[in-house]
Amino acid sequence: MSGGSLNYFFTSLQDHVGDFSDKELDDLVSDLAELFKDREWYLSGDTGDGTWAEARDEFKAKWFTEHGRQQRIEKYLADAYDGFPAQVTIKNCRDCTINVYPSQIRTVEETKHD
Repeated sequence: MSGGSLNYFFTSLQDHVGDFSDKELDDLVSDLAELFKDREWYLSGDTGDGTWAEARDEFKAKWFTEHGRQQRIEKYLADAYDGFPAQVTIKNCRDCTINVYPSQIRTVEETKHD
């Protein structure tokens, strides 16, 4: 096993993933454990500056930006509501109702043409 410079602290964090009964907090603990592992391996000389910088930047982008929070919330909602179909009815057609599951819905951006 690599690391050791932080006494494998990340394993203590890993042991508590799931203890919070809150998806976002559990994800945070899991990601913190991964960040501590990456830092420990860097401090132990097992990985280089680039690997540590990438891990740090990914963590900060996910947890310290509004965009990262929005992506997490959207994923949690999609996970929670997948399996509950929405009915879609085509206007002026009595027999044209279908069930659509959230995982099947895709967003299409409209583009303006000059």
